[in-house]
Amino acid sequence: MTAKTTLTVIGIVMIIQGLVFYGFSVSITQNMFPEAGSEAVEVGAIMRQLLAAGSLFIGIILFLARTNVTSAAKRILFGSSIGFTLILAVLIHIAVTHDSVSVPVTPLILFAIFAVVSFIFGDAGIGDRRGY
Repeated sequence: MTAKTTLTVIGIVMIIQGLVFYGFSVSITQNMFPEAGSEAVEVGAIMRQLLAAGSLFIGIILFLARTNVTSAAKRILFGSSIGFTLILAVLIHIAVTHDSVSVPVTPLILFAIFAVVSFIFGDAGIGDRRGY
């Protein structure tokens, strides 16, 4: 896989995630917080919609960055690997420290894969040295 392909795939997945988070904000919140009352679910859904905007923002940037020169694309991927690692760390922290929150396994796996792939094909990684 090349830096361009990696940016394309991760960008598209983040855009889809943002759309899903926005469209299903209430049901996702109810699944994560099954004991929450209606007011808490409403607050959670609003926060999920803000997260959706962030996911769309990240996805659009990564998708559009795929046309950058190789060095810039690789730097963006390396920065993404740090960001995805931070997101993963926070998700794990929430899962471990909050018994009332049900963190889905899919995002944990997805962000772990994104962190590793972004690092491998990023500037500090070991991926394809020929560029795109």
